[in-house]
Amino acid sequence: WISLTLATSFTIYGYIKKTVRAGINTMQTMTIESVVLVPFAAAVLPWLRLDAGDLTFLSEGVQHTILLALIGLVRLLPRIWFGSAAVRLPFTTLGLLQFLAPIGQFIIGVFVFQEGVSQARWIGFGIVWVALVLITIDSFRQAGRRRRILRNERAHDAGRVT
Repeated sequence: WISLTLATSFTIYGYIKKTVRAGINTMQTMTIESVVLVPFAAAVLPWLRLDAGDLTFLSEGVQHTILLALIGLVRLLPRIWFGSAAVRLPFTTLGLLQFLAPIGQFIIGVFVFQEGVSQARWIGFGIVWVALVLITIDSFRQAGRRRRILRNERAHDAGRVT
């Protein structure tokens, strides 16, 4: 359920980002997103406070709290880059790029932390890669087809002008 929720919510987020963004720059959209999310974050804080023993935000000292607060600034730059890319790239390209983070995490988990991977997961990983290859091939074919059509239209229009 977590995977499906993340995939669905990120798709909705990307769609809204791409369609609603007309005439608004990246920093403005980041500001709007933050303003929209602040009430939700504020609503969660009292709930988290009930389990205060598990929180490290204020209980581990000032340096720890400052570092946790700075994570927001570190996370801002990739969000700005994504926001800029979301309006410039086709959804297929953006979708393919979204596989980089989980693949990187998978590689680190398996090869750096020596986590075990069952045969079923390797098969699933292979299926995902076969699908990515097929989508990429189809994208290149469609792009080539669009270029040929555009080239033929230009040649046809040039022939009419002379």
